[in-house]
Amino acid sequence: MNGVSTNLVRWFKKGSWAVMDQGLFAGSGFILFVLLARWMPLETYGAFATAFAVHGLIVAIYESILTEPMLVFGPGRYQKDFSQYLGTLLLGHLAFSLVGGLTLVLAYAILDRLGQYELAHALLALGLVQPFVLLRWFTRKSCYATNVPRVAALAGVLYMISLVGGLYGLQAAGEISNVTAFALIGAATLISSTYVMMSIPPVLTGLRTSGLLSEVVQDHWSYSRWSVGSSVLRWAPGNVYYFVLPLWVGLEANGAFRALINLCLPLTQTYNTFSRLLVPALVRARENRGRFRQLVHQGMILFILGGVLHWIVLSALSEPLVAWLYGGKYSEHAYLLIILALSPIAKGFTAVSGASFRANIRPDLEFWAFVAASGALLLSLALVVLYGLRGAAVSFVLTDVAAACTLAWIMLVHSPAITSRI
Repeated sequence: MNGVSTNLVRWFKKGSWAVMDQGLFAGSGFILFVLLARWMPLETYGAFATAFAVHGLIVAIYESILTEPMLVFGPGRYQKDFSQYLGTLLLGHLAFSLVGGLTLVLAYAILDRLGQYELAHALLALGLVQPFVLLRWFTRKSCYATNVPRVAALAGVLYMISLVGGLYGLQAAGEISNVTAFALIGAATLISSTYVMMSIPPVLTGLRTSGLLSEVVQDHWSYSRWSVGSSVLRWAPGNVYYFVLPLWVGLEANGAFRALINLCLPLTQTYNTFSRLLVPALVRARENRGRFRQLVHQGMILFILGGVLHWIVLSALSEPLVAWLYGGKYSEHAYLLIILALSPIAKGFTAVSGASFRANIRPDLEFWAFVAASGALLLSLALVVLYGLRGAAVSFVLTDVAAACTLAWIMLVHSPAITSRI
């Protein structure tokens, strides 16, 4: 009994740190977007939202190649050589950041020539701070691969203090813009990531002679060739509107859409984080199929119930909440929260089912699920053309529901085959 009690206490402590980390992660992003929505002009905020959607695509690809496989291989195959494994991935981070940064600088040059100055400068600023911003995703996931969420939580404290303090400083100085906002994000991520790397230092020596470099590249390529496609398809339903709405409504519509989505993001980001936290637990439970299924079922019940409660609260408080958060801005669109708040219910299911596929090293099943669900996105984009922001809200939810239904069907049909690659 003493041993059981000790394990429970240990897991409670680690779980508490993980909850704190997620709260800081989601809370920092929420505060950032709410304050910028209050302080920025509509078009400027719309450009920031669009640039951040581009950043989301880059993060989706980055995580599929580097950090998502880290959560699968780190606590398993490379557990004994984790420091060198982390050093190998750090080289991959530098290479990816360079390519991503150069791509964004090229996009800036094109948009600047076309006269899209707000968006062009936002993408340029993002491109310059890209290595630092991505480093936060890298270091944060390394904490979970090594099962030390305390370090991630403390780094989150540093990030939030730096970010919020810097935002109020910029506002007081009258220097709020897309360029200064991204520069501040880069500085805050550099501070928090440095702390993590001091606590979990990567080792860069002896990688070639040990043969680890080629081994890691092969393992990550085998995994990411499927997960990259899944991540891009998972990104598209929530972000494609930032590129379609300006064509029919204007860049200001992106600001309004993002302002409403901000109220759903804390829960969906929590789901995404806990689904990644669930992956190492499911990896360790693969030998016990009963325990594996139990974890999946418990996760689904918890996530879906949380989504339902979230919908009830936002539906009841939509108008006063939007008016209070944004100082009266965007209030005319508050009714759309009744539709948009349905999204986290479907996302809760997809988060858990996707974690189960990734833990079993079957990202290909998740990929094909999102290929099928992408058809709903193409069809529902017509709603944006016909109904503008209202159409975008309905389309946003329909694609999430389509993804959840497709994943449910795959789980029912292919559940005996999920373990075939273990």
